[in-house]
Order: sequence, then structure tokens, then C-alpha cells
Amino acid sequence: MSLPSSPVIGHVVANYDTWIKKSTVQGSLLSPSERALVSRGTQLGILAYAPELKDGHVLVTLNENIPTEDGSAAYNTWYGFVGDEALWTIELYREEDSDEDDCGNVAVVATQASTVTRSSNNSSKGPSITVPIYGEVGLDDNIPGSTWATWREVIQNDMRRLPTKKSEVEAIVKIAKMLQPWRDKYGPLIVTSWLRPPVINRQVGGASRSRHIVGDAVDFYPKNGSIWKMQADMVRNWGTNGGLGKGAKRGFIHADGRRGGIPVVFNY
Repeated sequence: MSLPSSPVIGHVVANYDTWIKKSTVQGSLLSPSERALVSRGTQLGILAYAPELKDGHVLVTLNENIPTEDGSAAYNTWYGFVGDEALWTIELYREEDSDEDDCGNVAVVATQASTVTRSSNNSSKGPSITVPIYGEVGLDDNIPGSTWATWREVIQNDMRRLPTKKSEVEAIVKIAKMLQPWRDKYGPLIVTSWLRPPVINRQVGGASRSRHIVGDAVDFYPKNGSIWKMQADMVRNWGTNGGLGKGAKRGFIHADGRRGGIPVVFNY
């Protein structure tokens, strides 16, 4: 049964085939009673949404109940993973918007669960941040030397994770370049963790000497295809790039830039 369509404040659009979920757990780890598959291009009316991301997820309340994958129940409140590839876009209706672009046309689109104004005159992407070496950059600009990683992925939408040291930025650029061939081979990579300053690292239970602390490690999984296939391929062909953590059973692959003359592969 559909819920009342008013007051609908906008709609959420699926930019790719993806799951909506009853929690922030990775979709592939949830049971069919806790998720629903949404096809690319699907547009759903929303009654409300949480302005802050939770573990990289946006929480929305829809104006209709969506049945779970197994058909056992239907809900109107769901989590959707945002990710670097902008899996979801929230578009607010004109009466909810207040900003205009340089042409006088409403151009406010809520992405990454927040409302931003995009200007055709701004070469940078997303809000501006300042990082060592490169100065002012766009949060959604690619890391230099890569076509896949952005600063937003590095900080995971948490401004406390902004790099503050030259060495951190150098490590971030190195890792992004190291993973570029794998992105080229397997398509979009979804980052789950990158730079974790000491305070953040302790909060998430990271190892006391984790390379995430200095920006020299990233956890990720392929958006498309099998994480197990990619992990096996990387184990065979990673070589001496650095450390490789086999964490597929936990939903991610770990890569770091530690130096060494032999392959470093370990289990999570």
C-alpha cells in the first residue's frame, strides 16, 4: 500500500543498479529480508531525508512502501550507500530550493546527502578544501595522477580526516596511482576507509600502527563484479607494490604502500 504522496519534498534517483537496505551493512552481506534491489534510473518520491551521512549512507523516508527482495515485508524508510560514484542523487523540488546559478536557473541538487550549488564557471568539483602541496582543490576533484580517486573518498565525508601534512598527501597520491591499473581493469572502486588521523583511527578500532594513519593505506571493493575474483587476481599480480590485505570475507580489500622487496599479502 502506498503512503500519502504529500508532502513530498523531492525525489531520490538511483544512478546505478543498487540496493536499498534496512541498515548500513554492506548489501551483499544482508539477507533478502533486509534489502531491495533498485534499478538504474528509478525515481522515488521522498518525504524526508537525513542531512548527514551515516557510515557513507543516506537515510531516506519515501512516499511509498518498497517490498524487500524476498517479499516478506515492505518499508518506506531505507538506507542507500552513496559512494564516490554517487550511487544516489537527491533532487529537491523548486519550492524547497533557494539558490540559483549564474544564469538565474535553479541548479541546487542534493548529492552525497547534502545540498550543493554547482557553477559552470568553477573548474573544481564540489566544495573547496585546502590540502598540502596542492592548496585549494575541489572535494570531488580527482587525486593527481589518477582518474578514479577523489579527495572526498580520502576523507569519507568527514572533515576531521583532511590531510594536514605533506607526507600524508604524498602517500595518498602514491596509493591512488598504484591502484589506477586495477581501477582500469575492474571499473569503479568503492572506498570504505583511507586516511584516518590518530583520533579517528582509535575511534574505529584501527591498529595502533595502521598505515591508514599516515594516508598510506586504503580499503576498497569493486563496485561491479566479484570482490573474490579481484582479490585473487591482486594476490597473484600485486608484486612488490606494498601490502595487500585479503579482507574479501569482510567486504573489502586492503592495499598499502609499504616498501619492501617481496610481496606482502596478509589475511584479515
